[in-house]
Amino acid sequence: MLKLIQRSTWNAWDYLLNDAGGQTLGEVAMSHTPQATNARLQMVAPEDAIAGTIRLSDGCYRIRFEILRRGFSNDLGWWLEAPDGAVVARVDQHSGDLSRSKHVLILPGPGTLTIANGHFSPLDVQLRLAHGAQALRIREPGWFSLKRTLHIEGEAWTPAIRCFYAVYVLQCKA
Repeated sequence: MLKLIQRSTWNAWDYLLNDAGGQTLGEVAMSHTPQATNARLQMVAPEDAIAGTIRLSDGCYRIRFEILRRGFSNDLGWWLEAPDGAVVARVDQHSGDLSRSKHVLILPGPGTLTIANGHFSPLDVQLRLAHGAQALRIREPGWFSLKRTLHIEGEAWTPAIRCFYAVYVLQCKA
């Protein structure tokens, strides 16, 4: 199990990634002004457009996103780039007109991401592979806390990929 812990009550963009024993594995820094790689109004060059970084002992991973379909609610594609530039994880968010968003896992394997929570209940997310097996569960341990904490349960994939999906969930539920 991994824990993604907000570094400070006053800063919603910086997190620590700890293992179950409390040892810090890395840190996550999310951008204050994320920009899609194919944004119409570009503040930075597309190759510099990042939504966040995950710094682990094996390098710095970049989180990026693009707009897949423009409309009243845009469809977005989010991915994680390894330090060598290879895409190691991807999830597409398809917004329904008046329904909930549909989250489709593309990499490292096909599947779905289901966010099952109400407005006044703790966050509980399940990532299921195409054959139905649960790969990860991301949840908040309690209903209220001053510093946001997410528990990432499951040993599928590397810590960087598990952390990426937790950061994606934070972006969807922020």
